[in-house]
Amino acid sequence: MDAQLRQADKADDARRLVETFVISERMAEQLTGLVFPHLRIDRPAEHKGLLIVGNYGTGKSHLMALISAVAEHPDLAAAATNEAVAAEAAAIAGRFQVLRAEIGSTTMSLRDVVCRHIEERLDQLGVAYRFPPADEAPNSKDSFAAMMAAFEASYSCGRCVRFPNPRRQLPGRHRVARADRPAKRLLSAARPGTTGVPERGPVRRGTRRDRAGRGDRPLRQDPAGGPMNSGRRIGLDRRLELEWLDAAAAQAAAGADEATVRDRLFDLLRDRVGGTRKPGTARHKTVGVLVGAWVLTPEKLMAFRGRAIDVLPSLSPRERLAMHWSVLMAVYPFFGDVACHVGQMLSLQSNLTLAHLLGRMRREWGDRSTVDRAAQRIVRSMVAWKALRDTGMRGVYQAASAPIALSGDASKLVLEGFLHYARRPLPIDDALRHPGLFPFDLALRPYDLRGSSLFELQRLGLDIDMVTLRETGG
Repeated sequence: MDAQLRQADKADDARRLVETFVISERMAEQLTGLVFPHLRIDRPAEHKGLLIVGNYGTGKSHLMALISAVAEHPDLAAAATNEAVAAEAAAIAGRFQVLRAEIGSTTMSLRDVVCRHIEERLDQLGVAYRFPPADEAPNSKDSFAAMMAAFEASYSCGRCVRFPNPRRQLPGRHRVARADRPAKRLLSAARPGTTGVPERGPVRRGTRRDRAGRGDRPLRQDPAGGPMNSGRRIGLDRRLELEWLDAAAAQAAAGADEATVRDRLFDLLRDRVGGTRKPGTARHKTVGVLVGAWVLTPEKLMAFRGRAIDVLPSLSPRERLAMHWSVLMAVYPFFGDVACHVGQMLSLQSNLTLAHLLGRMRREWGDRSTVDRAAQRIVRSMVAWKALRDTGMRGVYQAASAPIALSGDASKLVLEGFLHYARRPLPIDDALRHPGLFPFDLALRPYDLRGSSLFELQRLGLDIDMVTLRETGG
């Protein structure tokens, strides 16, 4: 094993390796625009592994040591020698369990080598899991999903979990992991001893007690130190039918004023949603959500809403879901977060459990009963829209059908709505296949967006196109 990478197992050496890594302007762009965004656990995304290639002595191991050290230790982000890198690294600092392992000369299969290293690390963390033999596993994906479930059960099950303190390694010495401690992932960094090529292992959520003296840190933080969305208005907390969304959009397209739209919607929901016109009742709240999306749209989204209204008449009833989905993501971030987590869970397994989804939403939006109710109603809306379907088990759902194929203006509007939600540049391939857009298949390529007055593309590295919205794009 390369000495630099393994030295990062020790806190003092890890700090020295971070402080002595010379970060060029080009390397700063790669770290802030590519590496660290893929390690963000506070932004649901389709995270990918990274391949580091370079000649002997070019600093591959030192770079891996820097990345893994910052991911493991929260105080090392500030030690980076580049200010922009230090600022971006703060979002991932201390959020991971790190496994550094060597793949050298062996007759074992690559799967068995990786699984053995992970099992040994899990044993150190007090997580009991063994991968099935390769000849008994129909596929590796299910085995890794089960491994992550065992990891999360020990780290975020809502009860205390005891495991050996890796700092002391003395019999009988334990620390307590609690579900209210900061979320962490299991990060594996392996460096094959013969090729010098790193591989990144599974990266998933978990929770453990923070290191001594640091206190609690939420999954996402705002300047006040609370969960990023804690205290923010959820906005969309009703079950919605596509017919109601179509009606609200049609009234907006006709130029009806707010009072007229509300009257029409109250009439439409009279026998379908309980309550009255009185504020605080279910019917009044449902009308408020519909009006908020298509009539009282935030000013910065009005041009986007106008383009969506123009496209709606040309779409089939099934395709219209895409316009409503993108508008809801742009207007109501809570809906966007639910959609992203649902898509992410479906990409890992063939189904999702409501309990797991609610746990994720609570970590991001605070442990409030309103978070649970709103997320459940959004899931039921997705079932009504045929984006999800019920299974034979209560609280377990699956993707309902093949993705809805979209092209032309419709696909561009879905991407635009998603970027309004994301509020940051993304690799275009990640954006088009993002878990939050799981019901849709967007037929877009980078050249479809070049020269657009709405989208701005920037080349990062040799082959990565980053996409964002132009500031004047509306």
